[in-house]
Amino acid sequence: MKTEVEIPNERSWREIRQSVNTRTMTTHGRRRLGWNVVNATFSLLMLGALAALGVYLFQGFDRPAQTLGPVVRQEPLREIVLINEGGVLSESWVADRLGLPEGIALMAVDLERAKTLLEREGQVRTAVVTRDFPGTLVVTIEERVPVLRVLVPGEGGARVPMFVARDGVVYRGFDYDPAMVVQLPWMDGVRLVREGEGFVPVAGIDRVSELLLHAREHAPHLASAFKVVSLSELPRIVVRTEFVKEIIFEGPDLKRQLARLDYIIEHFGKLPQPPASIERIDLSVSSQVAVRLGSSPVPTSRPRGRPGSTLFTNNTSNNQSNRGHQR
Repeated sequence: MKTEVEIPNERSWREIRQSVNTRTMTTHGRRRLGWNVVNATFSLLMLGALAALGVYLFQGFDRPAQTLGPVVRQEPLREIVLINEGGVLSESWVADRLGLPEGIALMAVDLERAKTLLEREGQVRTAVVTRDFPGTLVVTIEERVPVLRVLVPGEGGARVPMFVARDGVVYRGFDYDPAMVVQLPWMDGVRLVREGEGFVPVAGIDRVSELLLHAREHAPHLASAFKVVSLSELPRIVVRTEFVKEIIFEGPDLKRQLARLDYIIEHFGKLPQPPASIERIDLSVSSQVAVRLGSSPVPTSRPRGRPGSTLFTNNTSNNQSNRGHQR
């Protein structure tokens, strides 16, 4: 007799129990689940620690001195370190200008005031003052480069020598090499205008700086002879030397004009009876050079024009000038 087996009705997947009893999991599955929990917890702890460290560092750099710990607030200033690439000012000069009292705490130093005190001296173009814990004040400065000297009326009517930088700033100079100072020409033809404790920057110094830079690089023997630079006829630059009373430069081609000047000076030096001085050499003419010796012209090439007129060098002379300058 056959026994009938009842087949249970099919159930939907929704009726299947979804939860997993850990006791029914294999050993490998339980181990993997445990490692996943540990990794997730460790990751959360690390993220929290990094976030807390970031907040702490940010508040530590930004918070005022009174919110820092008493040990940091009271740490004294031990030294001033100066970073001054290419400059002449020293750490003692910086310390003297800042005038910080002995034993002052590093956190008590007013960085903005220190920056202002240093930049008040025109020789300092920019200054950056920072703290380096536990007890060092770091000062980084960039100095201006002097181009000219100028005499400025001081107290009691005495004239005080000062310097003019490439950007036209007039300032007192400190710690410069005397041998360098005597090579700087004097500035003339400019009336200085007072502005606060200093002067309004002088216009046109950038072109003078370019001229002197070319002269020192390509014709140092000429640059050392420049005694006075007058800005009274800008954009024409008037240079005075002991041998030539007035040398006129104008236009963008200063190198070519220096080459012509070099040729002319060399030409006069080779004459059987060289003149004691030259009244004027005008290099501002693009294709010719006007030369005058006192009331009488002095030829630098074959004479042209009627006697008594100013003579000019021709194009051939200019080419010889350029070749002579390149030797």
